[in-house]
Amino acid sequence: MSELNHCKRESEGKKMQKYKCGINENGHSYEIVNGEPMSDFSALDPDEQETAKRWIKKVCKPAVALNKYHTSYGLKHILEGCTGVYMTNNQFKDLMLICGFKPKYEHELNWIFYIQERPFTKIEKWRRSNHSFFKPEYLDEFFALDL
Repeated sequence: MSELNHCKRESEGKKMQKYKCGINENGHSYEIVNGEPMSDFSALDPDEQETAKRWIKKVCKPAVALNKYHTSYGLKHILEGCTGVYMTNNQFKDLMLICGFKPKYEHELNWIFYIQERPFTKIEKWRRSNHSFFKPEYLDEFFALDL
């Protein structure tokens, strides 16, 4: 790995955690927390990988402007709420790279991307209409939405 920038975050009343974040020489995201590497997208079940890629294709539309409303951490929670697929922040960042979305600042812990906001507004409206928690029967309904 090349020279790494350190991202630091202090948790409430907890010891300072040290992060190393970025894109490795293979084009995948990496996140090292207190010396421990986090798993990448390939560690997910193949069905979950396919569902997550399908979500990115449906929701994440390229934009000229940076979307400062949603970080990788927030987006992974939106994906989970729509699909039931849980992943770590690093796995989500790796997914975005695989799908062709590069972050503005790769050495930040939570990435921001050049993606449109409009689909997220529609998702929020859909979720507020009795879809506050994911249920498997909502998956087809979600993918049928016009975003």
